Amino acid sequence: MRIALLLGLALTAGAAEPAIAIGSDQPGNVFLGAGGTVTVSAAATGSAVLEDEAGTVAARAALVPGATAALVLPGPGWYQVRAEAGGQAATSAALALGRRGELAGQERSPRGFFSVATANPLAARAGGRWNRIFLDLTQVKAVDQGFAWAGGRSHPTHEYLAGEGQELPAGQEWIVCLGRIPDHWTTKPVPTPHDERWKFYPPRDWDRLAALMRWAIAGLPAAVRHIEVLNEPDANWRSSDEELVRYHTVVAEAAHAVRPDLRVLGPCLCSVKIDLLNRFDRLGMFERLDGVSIHPYVNGSAPEDEFIAKIDALRAWSAARPRPLPIYFTEFGWQTNPKDWQLAVDERTHARYTARSMLLLAARPEVVVQQLFCLLNARPGAWDAYSLLAADGSPRLGYAYAASAMQRLAGATGARELAPGGEARALLWRSGAGSGLALWSAGAATALRLPAPAR
Repeated sequence: MRIALLLGLALTAGAAEPAIAIGSDQPGNVFLGAGGTVTVSAAATGSAVLEDEAGTVAARAALVPGATAALVLPGPGWYQVRAEAGGQAATSAALALGRRGELAGQERSPRGFFSVATANPLAARAGGRWNRIFLDLTQVKAVDQGFAWAGGRSHPTHEYLAGEGQELPAGQEWIVCLGRIPDHWTTKPVPTPHDERWKFYPPRDWDRLAALMRWAIAGLPAAVRHIEVLNEPDANWRSSDEELVRYHTVVAEAAHAVRPDLRVLGPCLCSVKIDLLNRFDRLGMFERLDGVSIHPYVNGSAPEDEFIAKIDALRAWSAARPRPLPIYFTEFGWQTNPKDWQLAVDERTHARYTARSMLLLAARPEVVVQQLFCLLNARPGAWDAYSLLAADGSPRLGYAYAASAMQRLAGATGARELAPGGEARALLWRSGAGSGLALWSAGAATALRLPAPAR
């Protein structure tokens, strides 16, 4: 069955036919094998062209109203489709993964995508195992001696958190990040300034917070095995560090009371901040947490620079604690919009940084989850520039590079960095298929001399 996609959603019956339609029989035009066929149809005469990553034309086709043109991908790789007809133009992309069979060791993979409230099949197709979703607690109301979801619902609005009988996508691990509680149960000012609408304020009643968390967490599907206490409090928390630590403690105790198997993560900072982690540690935040979650964003610099330096500092911090904790990166990535807070990079750099960050992290086993932000964020403005899929659901170059890295690192063990010299970087690993080696330069072209010393 052929499907037309718009922002990942099937077009409804009766919707107007686009002047130019580009698609295939695979989600997002992502093919598992070494090739595939993209189809193009138009309401007027025109032409379509298929170009590879280097811009070389791989196929051409004439467009005729009432007929469907076929563009055949000649081999593995990323391709762009450009079509013109009747004075209009359209673009899309396609990817042939060149995969042979299932990925080895996928059940142990630390890699994934924050898909942004969707179970997009292209997450698993690329080799992603981990996903993340927010649980909106503002839609809770008090009833009798307990709680209920507003609107008469028996479960949260998202289908994958519907509780008993609701299965998560096969082979996927989902981390649930707890959202804000109802504003009128907190110290949030009334009226609330526009810029404060999404901020976290402490509860007026800590016992009610504990009861709410026990109720909400008990309703999560058994397949959910990880929760985050809240999102990026270094940007969003509106009270003291002491009250933030208390908030984490209350949530962790509530979670463990109803789900002893659940792993509670925090503090979910928006970047690596060792001084802040030390302050939280002195206040007792990590006594009841089961892991450290961080978003190791950097300001547009290469992954070999500030990104990995801060991550190594975080690893050293955890290792020095009396009880080292596993590290979860539930968001990180680069973006291409000059209007975002993070310095923008171009499309190819975005792709390269994405792949290189995953190679670097493969040699750091303390980081048990490495989740890219993001697979597809349809919100226009800045956040869509982080997306690895285009608005039509087809792959950006960043998705192709991420999928390539995930595919090659599938089942990898014993990964270690090599130091070939200069700005050259290398990663060596073992897998069921033998040994793998990745070589790249973080800057200008570098002459290599092998063998090279290992770190």
